[in-house]
Formats: sequence, structure tokens, C-alpha cells
Amino acid sequence: MSQMYLTRLLIETTAPLAINSGGRETGFDSQLARDANQLPYIPASSLAGVWRHLVHSCVGADASKRWFGCIDDNGESSRLFVQDGLLLDSQGHIVQGLVEAERIAADPLLQRLQQTRPHHRERVRINDRGVASDLGKFDQIILPTGIRFCIDIRWMSDDVSENDRQEWQQLLSYFSHPAFALGSSTRNGLGRFKIIADEQNILTLTNNPSAGAALRKFVKRETLPTKVSSITNDYRPFARLELTALDSWRCGQGSRPLGDKTDQHTDSFTYSEPTVRWHKGKAHWNDKPQAILCGSGIKGILAHRLAYHYRRRKGAFAEIMAEASHQEWESRPQELGQLLGSSREKNGAGSSEQEVAGQLFVDDAVIVCDKTLIRTHNSIDRFTGGVRQGALFSEELLWQPKIALTLRLASNAKISQTLADALADTLEDLKLGLLPLGAGSGRGNSLVEHQTGQIWDIDWAQLTILAQE
Repeated sequence: MSQMYLTRLLIETTAPLAINSGGRETGFDSQLARDANQLPYIPASSLAGVWRHLVHSCVGADASKRWFGCIDDNGESSRLFVQDGLLLDSQGHIVQGLVEAERIAADPLLQRLQQTRPHHRERVRINDRGVASDLGKFDQIILPTGIRFCIDIRWMSDDVSENDRQEWQQLLSYFSHPAFALGSSTRNGLGRFKIIADEQNILTLTNNPSAGAALRKFVKRETLPTKVSSITNDYRPFARLELTALDSWRCGQGSRPLGDKTDQHTDSFTYSEPTVRWHKGKAHWNDKPQAILCGSGIKGILAHRLAYHYRRRKGAFAEIMAEASHQEWESRPQELGQLLGSSREKNGAGSSEQEVAGQLFVDDAVIVCDKTLIRTHNSIDRFTGGVRQGALFSEELLWQPKIALTLRLASNAKISQTLADALADTLEDLKLGLLPLGAGSGRGNSLVEHQTGQIWDIDWAQLTILAQE
């Protein structure tokens, strides 16, 4: 008996999303994948590629070949038919086919997302001197948190065994796996989503005259699933770390105030992002900006201290590198590539280090804070003792915000014992308040520590120690 399994998923991004087309927007370094309406969508190839990679890592090569196909000598086509993830408008309706320009202009969500830059993050790589590295500054266009998409998946078989059904449910569970992230910079907090609702139906094709009409109705995507999703995946992150700032705190360079104490003379704000909120099936832009500590920023701070502790444990002190070149000072130990990844740009053209993806995933941290303050700075003229002309500025600071970090590891992450010890030292520094997490640490800002009653959970069993370094 031939059967077709029909699955429809309604997902919502829980972090900014950046699925790039490979091109570049004017003035920016990336370009979002867009459909014929110039609205963002999720290409089916992106979905299938990430899904297949995760199945291969967690289940094995045989399962990935059986469901997603292969091109070896005994190759076969994929059993799965995955359709593009289509955007939902502010009224909760699927946007498909060519849409009238008037509809897009009248919808606040579609109008914003059709713009060349719905939102963007400015990224910079800091060198050993604490300033931007050469060619280390770039901008990344992203979609805000809270955007919803509809995804359809179907597959059929003439003989569906019980093992096929169980394996199919296992494959579906990976949609709720934390490693299932879409687009670029997934190791720096982007691309994460959650399943809002799902719908699964089994369509019998043999001796069923109504099967064709049911399939045509499904393909048209006229309805959305309403049942709360039961697709789950038991997964424990590598570390959940809750911290509280000791006093004032700030990060990044924002453009909007977070409190009501600012005026037109306030110059600096904490980085914040717009988000989309859903209420009773309707989307609304969140008027109040949400302070965010980006995963890339957290990872950069951890990487810098990790390199310090690794060198300390290896006995590579500054005296040994007294005659080293600036390039050698700027480069990190090659062994850190086991955890943080390694690229050709970082290694240099003549490097023998292999290019690998990082095994550490760092989520964005949402900053929780109820109080802000304004701090004014000036620069004193060393000769007159007065304020220098044009050197007076003020900044908005958050007072003792709470920060929850989530660190995840790729399956079967393997690092050396020395690197594992250096990672433990780094997280211990963070716990004891010895590692500033934010901006302005040189003038006393952004000192954080773990306090009694907060979560500090690290699953060291997820790390596999290499036998030889």
C-alpha cells in the first residue's frame, strides 16, 4: 500500500537570521536570499543541507543516505521533498506567489522586510592590541528575531515499515535540536528557531480517489497548523552560566536609548535590536528596543582569555616572544582551532593549519535590566587644567543587569587536555568576576560575576579529550 507522509511546520526565529544569497548589497558585505517579491525566504536547499548534516552527525551516514540520497556508485535520489520556507505577513497569512505592491506597502512587517537592510550588525575582529584588525571590520545584514515561516515536507513509500516510521519521527525531532541553525554565523548565535505548531498527516494513495484533491490542497498551503508542536529533542547545552554585573555595564554601540533619562546630548548607548512579537496570531514590532550581547562578542572575549590561559599552561610567556614580529604577536595558538575553528584568512596563505569549523556555539544573550544611568565624561587639558574643547560626552549605562550565557558544543567535540584545562580556567575567571564581559572595562564598566542562587551548570562529559596533543 502506497502511503505519503505530509508534514507542515510553523517556525519562528529566536535569534536573528542571515541566509545569504552570495551577493553584496550596496554599502554592506552580504545580501539576504529573497524571492520574486524581494521578500526573504528560506531556500529548501539550505533546510535540506543543514538537516542532512545533523542527521549524518547524530545518526550516521547510512541514515543520511537512505533519506537524503547520495551520488556514490550505488546512489539513489532523496526520499524527502522539502519546499522553501515561506514568510508569514503581520496577519499570520503565508506570502506565496507574486504579491501586489499595495499589499506589501500596507503591511508593516512586509514593508520593513522588503527593505535592502531590515536590520544589520556591525562586526569587528579585535587584535592583541585591543583595536580592530586589518580587514577585520564588516557589516552583516540580518532578519530580526520573531519572523515566522511555513515549511512543507513530504515523502512516500510503497512499503512503510515500523522502523521507517520511528526513524522519520527521529529525523523530525532534529528540527528542535539546538544545532539545527540556518544561515551564516550559526556558531555566533544566529539562525536559531523554534517550532510553534506542526501538522502531520498520512495520505493513502491506493484505492483512494480523494488522494489527489487532498494532495493539491496541501501543496497550495492555504492553511497553517494550529496544534502546539510535540516535536522535541532531549539535548543539554554544554554550559548555562548566569551572571550579574557588579555595577554599571554597557556593550556595543547602539542607536536607541533603553531608559528615560537620556536627552539629545547623550552620545553612547548599549547595543539593542528590534524584535517582532506575536499576539493572537498577529505580528507587531516591539517598540521598546531589546539590549543584546551578541554571541560573536561573547565568543571573542572568551577566545582572548582562552589564548592567555593556554599560553600560560604551555609556558609561552611574553619574555620568550620579545623579538617576535607583530604578526606573531597577533596570531593565536594553532591549537585553539580545535575548539574555535580555523580559516585561511586567520592562518595566512602559507599556513599548514587545516581549515575546520569551530566546535563551540555561543548564543546571543538577552540583557535583563530595569535601571539605567547617565555618566558624563570629559578630557582635561594637561596644561590649563580645564576641559578640552569638544571632549565632553555622556553615555547611557545599565545598572547591574543580569546576563545568561548558553554555550553549546558540536557532537563529539574533541580537544586536547591542555586546551580543556585552559577552557576551565577561562570559565572560572568569568565566575569569579575576573573577566569583564562588555565594553568600557578599562574604566571600570562591565565587570560581572556569578552570584549565589544563579545557575552555573557545565557538562564537561560532552568534551572528548584527545589522546595525543
